[in-house]
Amino acid sequence: MNNTFNLGRVNLLLKRTWVENRNLFLMASLVLSVLIIGVYAHNTDRKNGELFSNETERLILFMSSLFISGSFLANYLFKDFTDKNCSTSFLMIPASHFEKFLSALFINFVVFPVVFAALFLTIDSAFVSYTNSIITETKNNSVLLNNNLGPYLISEIKDWHLLKTVSWFIFQLIVILGSLSFGRMSYIKTGFVTFGIFLILFGIGSLFNYLLVFPLESHLRDTSLYSSETIAINQKISDIVPFVMTYFLTPFLLIVSYLKLTEKQV
Repeated sequence: MNNTFNLGRVNLLLKRTWVENRNLFLMASLVLSVLIIGVYAHNTDRKNGELFSNETERLILFMSSLFISGSFLANYLFKDFTDKNCSTSFLMIPASHFEKFLSALFINFVVFPVVFAALFLTIDSAFVSYTNSIITETKNNSVLLNNNLGPYLISEIKDWHLLKTVSWFIFQLIVILGSLSFGRMSYIKTGFVTFGIFLILFGIGSLFNYLLVFPLESHLRDTSLYSSETIAINQKISDIVPFVMTYFLTPFLLIVSYLKLTEKQV
């Protein structure tokens, strides 16, 4: 096999993934839709035509559902490595490791968000139309809801800048790396390891604040520079975190995940 990147082989890998898993994907989409409908139905006031308390709650539901369901898909894409026979079969596919990795990323980071957004926004639009019809029929004083969450969602994501947007990509990459590293029960093991690392980083951050930031704030508190210096420190931290996540952590996880895949041999 020619190891030079071939877009045709990537297309065949995507078709293979769909053919082998379409029933599961369709069933998962149905279950996810039912769950979202259930949450919307639970938060719909059929008497007064109210849906949640505001658009922010709908946005939170969208993002939390996207994070959780996307992580299950990310873990599933490399499920073959949970079994030796399946792993051998996957590695014997006539395509390079890069092409296999790229096809998995395309499914997880392009196809899935588009499909998920289409499902969610369709359900959201249906419930908004329903509650608005109740408001119109009852002629109460409630304000008609925005019938399209899409533009609001886009504006909110823009306001988040890099930190919360990139966090979704990092979250999915962590799950992918875990599925390539742990094999069986990789989702649970990844969760435990990630939680442990988070605690360590939280401890280091707390120690940093205790040794450096708090003494500096105490020193400045009695001076006229306290307010401006504190704002400057907080601004630098808020600038550093998204920079590190975007330009260091995300590429690092991508490279490590790919290298972990290349380690797999027949």
